Amino acid sequence: MGATDWQFGLEKILISSCAIFFILVVTMSLIPYFPSVSYNFPPNSSNKPVPSPSVSDLIPTNSSGSIHVPAVASPLHRDTCVSFLHSIRYKSSASECRKAGSCKDKKYSWEWIQSNRVSECGFHRVQKSEASALINGSWIVVAGDSECRLTYISLLEVFVGSEEINRVKVDFIYQHGNYVKTVDDIGLKMDFLWRPFVSDLKELMLDFNETKRYPDLIIMGAGIWEMLYVNKAPDYGLKLEALRDSNSGLLEGGMPVFWLGMPTLVNSKLNTELKRARLTDYVRRMYDDALRGSKILQQSGGPMFLLDLRLLSDLCGPDCAADGMHYEEFVHDVVVQIMLNVLAIRSNKNLQP
Repeated sequence: MGATDWQFGLEKILISSCAIFFILVVTMSLIPYFPSVSYNFPPNSSNKPVPSPSVSDLIPTNSSGSIHVPAVASPLHRDTCVSFLHSIRYKSSASECRKAGSCKDKKYSWEWIQSNRVSECGFHRVQKSEASALINGSWIVVAGDSECRLTYISLLEVFVGSEEINRVKVDFIYQHGNYVKTVDDIGLKMDFLWRPFVSDLKELMLDFNETKRYPDLIIMGAGIWEMLYVNKAPDYGLKLEALRDSNSGLLEGGMPVFWLGMPTLVNSKLNTELKRARLTDYVRRMYDDALRGSKILQQSGGPMFLLDLRLLSDLCGPDCAADGMHYEEFVHDVVVQIMLNVLAIRSNKNLQP
């Protein structure tokens, strides 16, 4: 009897072990089919996959050198990293200024928010040597309004340094006109073209198409003058659609195209009655909706990568815009670093682990 009980117990153990093993095998085989954890990617209003520019075409063909960027998990993850580039925060060196009753001398720095995903992406501030390797021998065009002018100055400073950029500002920062700068040691030519209306940008694209001569990199943006002097959001959307359709030549050449969004406007700080009447939060939201509806941005299936100045300025707050629309230089420095990291992330041939 004892032997029989022992054998029966052994059989139960063996049967239980086999059942547990079978459950584990089935569970492991089904895991790939379970829904994955979702991350906070920018919304795609068209419900279509966001197209990515060809990685091999993102860097101008005459670039040389290499960029040292920490390796990311996989090419697929490298594409998704771009979605996290606006995950930044500002740090003030005078955190108690409000308690003291004045923030006049507040100084800011900024950093990427170091979540696990952001850490894996290896974002970092691109310095002159790295930026030169990315953009060596290139022709860069920044075209648009005064927000684009400030971004142009921040980008140029990466290559020429603070001393030279101070001389540039004296000649250029408040002018409604064009500016050209060359950096001979890396063969760089940077043009700023004053084009404050979307129709101006479309004419510029048509000129490029006619001559078949395109810049290696282009950043553009227009909106504030449209709000101030036209003030018709539906027309703004139609103009953006026309601009989108005029970009075919740039896209065929694989050229990077960036769109600089409008900043958050601080109505109470605007310096004229016309600006306070027309540059309101309500009107700006209408223009933002027109921008998204035009499908000119990659987030909605279009060609242009959004440099989200509205988000970056909003994170900084009203203290960062003395006149209610033009933000401190470091906000545009963030814009430039986001753009340079887009180029570095998507240029597989120039990445080194």
